[in-house]
Amino acid sequence: MLINRKEWIHKFKAIFLLLPPAWILLTTGAVVLSESRPYEGMILIPAGKFIIGSDSAMDGKRGEDFGVDEEPRHKLHLNAFYIDQYEVTIGEYKEYLKVSGKEWLGDINFPEEFPPEIYFNPPDLNRHPANYISWYDADDYCRWKGKRLPTEFEWEKAARGAEGRRWPWGNQYEPGNAHTSEKFPAWTAPVGSHPEDKSVYGVYDSAGNVSEWTSSHYLSYQGNTVSDGRYKKGVYVLKGGSFLEPGKIFGRPARRFASRPDYSHRTYGFRCAKDAD
Repeated sequence: MLINRKEWIHKFKAIFLLLPPAWILLTTGAVVLSESRPYEGMILIPAGKFIIGSDSAMDGKRGEDFGVDEEPRHKLHLNAFYIDQYEVTIGEYKEYLKVSGKEWLGDINFPEEFPPEIYFNPPDLNRHPANYISWYDADDYCRWKGKRLPTEFEWEKAARGAEGRRWPWGNQYEPGNAHTSEKFPAWTAPVGSHPEDKSVYGVYDSAGNVSEWTSSHYLSYQGNTVSDGRYKKGVYVLKGGSFLEPGKIFGRPARRFASRPDYSHRTYGFRCAKDAD
C-alpha cells in the first residue's frame, strides 16, 4: 500500500523523536544539552570544520599578540568527539593513584616548597585541577579511564568553537574572566569556578587555571614558514593558559607551546577525550 506524503512526514517525525539526542547531534550538527550526553562529565563536540591558528589580519601583531607557530590561520575538519567538561581534578587523580600505586611527586626540583601535605593531600583541594602532571602520567590516566588525551586540534576546537574565537567567550579580552595572573592568584582554583571561562560548547577553564597536555607532537602547521628547528617529535603540545600567566596572550586557545613528556610543572594539568561512536 502506498503512503502519501503527509503520512510519510508524520512517520518520519515520530521515528526522529525516538532517536538518542547524541545521534541527532551527529546527523544535524545541533548543540545538545549536557543531560543528553552518553558519557558522564563529557561534552560532545560535533563533526565539521573549524578555524585553527592565527594571523596578522585577525589576531594582531605577529610575534607579540600571537606566536609564529600558530600560523597560518586556516580551516580544519574534525570528526565528532567527546572531551571532558572540566580539567581532571585532584580528587579524581587520587583515585588513579590508589589503583596504579603511583604517587604525586609535586615539584621534584623544590620538594620542600611544594609538599603534598599543603598542595595535594588536603580534601578541600579535591575540586582543584591536578597539576605537576607529566605527559606520561596524563596519558596513562586517560587510558585507565577508557579515554585518551585530546589532539591539539580537538582541544582548540572545543575551547574556541568553530568560528575561531580569540578567547573562549569571544573576541574581546576581559580581565578576570579566567583564573590567570592578572589578579595574582596564589594557586589554582576549583574547576568551573570561573563561569565566563567557558566555550560555546560548555567546556570550562581553557583560558586559565592550568595548561593542558595534548597527544600532539610539536610540529608545524601546513604552510608555516618558520624553519628555525623548533618543531620536532618527542615533545608534546600543551594548550591553554594558567594561573601563573596573563590571560590576554597565554589564555588564547590558539596559543601552543611544547614540553618534554617526562617534565611536570605546577601549571601542567590535563583533561581527557574520547572518540564519538
